[in-house]
Amino acid sequence: MEKKSKIKNLKILIVGHVTESYGPMQSLPEYCQKRVEEFAVISHPFSYCTIPYSECLLYQDGKLKKRYRGLKIKTSWPVHYLADVGLTFWFVIRMKRKWDLFIGSDCLNAFTGIILRSIGVVSKVIFYEHDYSPERFANWILDAIFHYINGFSARHADIIWDNPPNLLEMRKKQRADLKKVIRVPHGVDLNKIKILPLSKIQRKTLVYIGYIDQNKGLQLVVKAVKELASKIPEIKVSVVGSGYYEPEIKKMVKKYKLEKYFHFFGFTSHDWTLSYLPSCAVGLAPYLNRSKSTFRFAEPLKVKDYFGCGLPIIITKVPDIAKEIEGKNLGLAIRYNADELAKAILKLLTDDKFYRQCRRNVLTYSKNISWDYTFDQAFEKTLAPAGN
Repeated sequence: MEKKSKIKNLKILIVGHVTESYGPMQSLPEYCQKRVEEFAVISHPFSYCTIPYSECLLYQDGKLKKRYRGLKIKTSWPVHYLADVGLTFWFVIRMKRKWDLFIGSDCLNAFTGIILRSIGVVSKVIFYEHDYSPERFANWILDAIFHYINGFSARHADIIWDNPPNLLEMRKKQRADLKKVIRVPHGVDLNKIKILPLSKIQRKTLVYIGYIDQNKGLQLVVKAVKELASKIPEIKVSVVGSGYYEPEIKKMVKKYKLEKYFHFFGFTSHDWTLSYLPSCAVGLAPYLNRSKSTFRFAEPLKVKDYFGCGLPIIITKVPDIAKEIEGKNLGLAIRYNADELAKAILKLLTDDKFYRQCRRNVLTYSKNISWDYTFDQAFEKTLAPAGN
């Protein structure tokens, strides 16, 4: 109870970049809305997404009290980021408050928080790293600047919330104090999910959720379905999400005459996604295997959503969580190969005994992955007295 009262009385400012997809920048405000008397969220859209403006939302006693907006500037990355920093300062000035905790989602926003701390606007800065890539930008100058800011933020933030499970070695190289690093795994809002009995699910339906780009591997799914259509005539693939690579995927589907097997929903609300997923049979996460892929250093959000909704998963052996999926029989982990994917799909869609066992394992595993538990633990460790 003491932990909750401390959170309740803190003034918390959350700043981060967003896309149309659900993530920590949505789950953390939802968590705070139920627990914190006064907090604010400043969200800046990435340049490639369709959200037209930056936004600042101020909440008091769980209710939205004020909303400010600033126009998104479509320009080069450095100018775009500087504009977002300027908007963050403008929003902070408009709110006329000082903040106990600043949570910067990614190193760039944490850097802004460190500046605000230096002028007395915030007391404590949390650098929340929920994904990481060893090569964030193709341009080596921009990439070097980004990694310098990442190291600076790691050294100068008061606390680091790291989601990727394998960043400690990098933090050592950055000369960050490892005592202030807290592992914050992704979660799922289990309260929004209604698990269906096995008899009610669409037993031959695969589902992919999230942003569609070349690295997410949907092209591999198309090739596998082409191979399986004659063996499993009832097979269906639901694609929930969108992205720049969606037209290419649709061209492949049309080329192979697979239109009746694929259903593209586009972007939907996260609540709708969580209501739909339990009716599907298997979740797909076929990441492209590249040496400097972000997914090697990430805990994919879609995987936690699949788990929370009771879906066994087929995943490529790219993110670290693939080892856990394979080791705990939560699905199948494969190489990025169309034949391996086809065999994995065939196994999960036709071997009922194996499927039921994987599903039971997933439902047991998912009991401990809620966002509430994740943030309870993160705040408890953040607010613990020094030395504990």
